[in-house]
Amino acid sequence: FSDVRIDLTQYNELQVNLIRSHACGLGEPFSKEVALVMMILRLNTLLKGHSGATLELVRQLQFFINERIIPIIPQQGSLGASGDLAPLSHLALALIGEGKVLYRGEEKDSDDVLRELNRQPLNLQAKEGLALINGTQAMTAQGVISY
Repeated sequence: FSDVRIDLTQYNELQVNLIRSHACGLGEPFSKEVALVMMILRLNTLLKGHSGATLELVRQLQFFINERIIPIIPQQGSLGASGDLAPLSHLALALIGEGKVLYRGEEKDSDDVLRELNRQPLNLQAKEGLALINGTQAMTAQGVISY
């Protein structure tokens, strides 16, 4: 699809659809420690400024880390060195108010937690879906925790 043009009015919708289509992991979730390290590593990558991320995306990820809103991320579905598209998509779902999270020891819908904390779901902008899922933070986080 390299020669297919996306209408400017559909850029944001494309980003959400990219996240939803790749959030196909299954099995037991990563531990909350691994999921937290995944978020920290992803934030570190975005802060380098090479990923097409807005300040709002960075702040939403920082908010999740600081408030310990931990996305529930299935362990099965990653390609490791080829990219952790599925696990990182589950992380991204939580940021946009979809998917499940652990918050204060309870599994909840991300949207419910955001509402409880008076916080809006992230509205993805052009390139941000890819910026969130293009990386190897799941395997790296698992390695960091295992070490």
